[in-house]
Amino acid sequence: MLFADVSGSTQLYETAGDDAAHDAIGLCIGRLSQAAASTGGRVLKTMGDEVMVLFPTADAAANGASEMHAAVDTLPPVYGTKLGVRIGFHSGPVIQRDNDVFGDTVNLAARLVDQAQKGRSSPRARPCSSSRRRCARPRAGCTRSRSRARPTGATCARSSGAR
Repeated sequence: MLFADVSGSTQLYETAGDDAAHDAIGLCIGRLSQAAASTGGRVLKTMGDEVMVLFPTADAAANGASEMHAAVDTLPPVYGTKLGVRIGFHSGPVIQRDNDVFGDTVNLAARLVDQAQKGRSSPRARPCSSSRRRCARPRAGCTRSRSRARPTGATCARSSGAR
């Protein structure tokens, strides 16, 4: 489960006005959706300047996050504001009803996006049923951290990302 939030949108609305900001954010959401689909993700919904995406695996979500960052990086500044993306994802069981998902995995992924900084992703994988713990395969620039006192997670920073 992955959430991606467009950062810089509030500033853009203040400086560019509603119409220009809405158009720029719509383009950004479109790029995020394309990046998700190209890596096996299914966009379940968009909420303002945020997308909610279901991926089949934690690795697919990590790849999707990388593609999303790259897609948003190609967008030019709008009225002096460079949009970015903050991404949080978590791997674990979800309850699927119609075209929506529920459960602790979804709630945690939503909280992780709030912790991510512009140009960064905050992933976390679900613990195994045994005493062993696992997390999404660390990528270059990843550091391990603990959150919510259970599994060990990885916070990944891209080397060329904006802050």
